[in-house]
Amino acid sequence: MDEDEKQQCVSRIISIIKELSVWKNDAIAGVDGAQLPKSWLDVVRNPHEFTPVTLRKNCIDLGMDCSTFVFCHSDLGPYNIIVNPEQKKVVGIIDWEIAGYIPLDWIRTKFGVSWAMDFVWNGVGSEDPLLREWRDRVEPQLEREGYPDVIKAWKNWFNKRIALVGS
Repeated sequence: MDEDEKQQCVSRIISIIKELSVWKNDAIAGVDGAQLPKSWLDVVRNPHEFTPVTLRKNCIDLGMDCSTFVFCHSDLGPYNIIVNPEQKKVVGIIDWEIAGYIPLDWIRTKFGVSWAMDFVWNGVGSEDPLLREWRDRVEPQLEREGYPDVIKAWKNWFNKRIALVGS
C-alpha cells in the first residue's frame, strides 16, 4: 500500500472506533453483561479472573476513568481487519469474541502496549518498526482524536505483576 492507502485504512478504523464508542454501559462487561475476557487487564491470575468487579479494580489501579464504559471491538490488530485487495479499503472486521464495554482509556492504551496489534507475532515484544507499523499509525491518530491513555502506567503495572509471578 502507498501512504494514502495506509492512512485511509487508519482513518476508517478510527471512524469505526468512534462509531462503536457511542454505545455506553455502566459496567465493564461483555456484550451480554457478563465477564469480558481481557487478559491484558488481568495478567497474573491463572486462570484469569474476568469479572466486571476485578477488571474495574484493575482499571482504576491503572488510573483509568471508570465513570462510564464504551463499546469496543478490543482487538483491531491487522489480522482482524479485512481489506479489499483491489481497492485497498477496509471492508470488514472479524473476531468479535472479546468485544464489550471498557474504559475509553483502554482503546488507545491497547494500541500502545499490545504486540497483538503487530503484523507478525513471531518476535513477540519486538520493536522492529515494520512489525509495529499498524499500531504506530493508529495510536497517534487516537491521541489526535482526544483518546486518553495509561500506557506508562500499564507498562509499570504489567512489570510489577510479572515480577510477583516470578518470585
